[in-house]
Amino acid sequence: MGKEIESWLLRADIDALPIEEESGVVYHSKVKGKMHACGHDFHTISLIGAAILLKENEDELKGRVRLIFQPEEEINSGCCKKMIEEKCARRCFVYNWFS
Repeated sequence: MGKEIESWLLRADIDALPIEEESGVVYHSKVKGKMHACGHDFHTISLIGAAILLKENEDELKGRVRLIFQPEEEINSGCCKKMIEEKCARRCFVYNWFS
């Protein structure tokens, strides 16, 4: 989004943890042995909300905005390398990175 040279990157981590969900809440994990126990659901919806607001105001942006939903952040599996190899961040010269 945006049109200028300066870039901003917003990142959210989206992975679940290898924890058995025992909360009993209606919105519990449906995947056995996996749970969003550390706020990643909030991170994900926050970035989606930011994307909506930024897109609605795209003409007013003073720079380009990139959004990255990063998998496997908790287990350090080299996901950033994989994202680069898969060209998720192609042509992305970032001056300001927020996560």
